[in-house]
Amino acid sequence: MSWGTEAKELIETDLADLDIVTPLTHVIRTSTGTSDGGYSSPSYTTSSSTTIYGIPTIYYNQRLNFTKFGNLKTGELVFLVSADTSITKEDQIVYSSGTFNVREINPVLISDTVIAQEIRMEKDL
Repeated sequence: MSWGTEAKELIETDLADLDIVTPLTHVIRTSTGTSDGGYSSPSYTTSSSTTIYGIPTIYYNQRLNFTKFGNLKTGELVFLVSADTSITKEDQIVYSSGTFNVREINPVLISDTVIAQEIRMEKDL
């Protein structure tokens, strides 16, 4: 078994541990585009929502001394979710009674194995 596979199993075990994870409401949205050729913000249609579980990246930064993921902007959150979670930049996350837009989705790789996804979110204004 490769180190990447072992690391993925560790993440998946942690994502099943209700003492570590944070429930996040994943709101699936579809962009309906803009009516003025892209000069205004797109509008979205919400299709459904589900509960996913995430772990704040700070948890692993402290335990495993991960490389710094970058500076957080004001109002930005970063969570690790399962590698199998289907999420797009159009989606929203509801966390701690706040609504956040998914800004960035990055795979976390170890030994060419995707062990999790890092999702960066910013407060919906």
